Amino acid sequence: MTLILTVDDSPISQQIYNSVLSPYYNVEFAEDGEQAWEKICNKQFDLILSDVNLPRIDGLELIKKVKTLENYSNIPIIIASGDGDGVAQAKEMGINLWLIKPVKPQSLLKAVKALLAQTLK
Repeated sequence: MTLILTVDDSPISQQIYNSVLSPYYNVEFAEDGEQAWEKICNKQFDLILSDVNLPRIDGLELIKKVKTLENYSNIPIIIASGDGDGVAQAKEMGINLWLIKPVKPQSLLKAVKALLAQTLK
């Protein structure tokens, strides 16, 4: 089954992501960029959904690191953030989508399904 990593230090956001995505996908959570990096180095995820403002390693730094890994070079990445600060930089780094929080559950599910359909052909 498809494995998604969600990275967010907000328990409310994590709860929303879990309720929206877990009926369709296996979902793992990380509370900060460092915990996410450890998981990424030990498993192969099919999609990453991350906040930008994270403790220890922020979301943009995490993406930079992820993109250095050969097995993650084409992974779909969604950023969910409270504002649009950094969207241009993130697009240059290869993110696929930037969502503004609060994320609408149906929009999130639709985006995830579309990105995975493109990548998991």
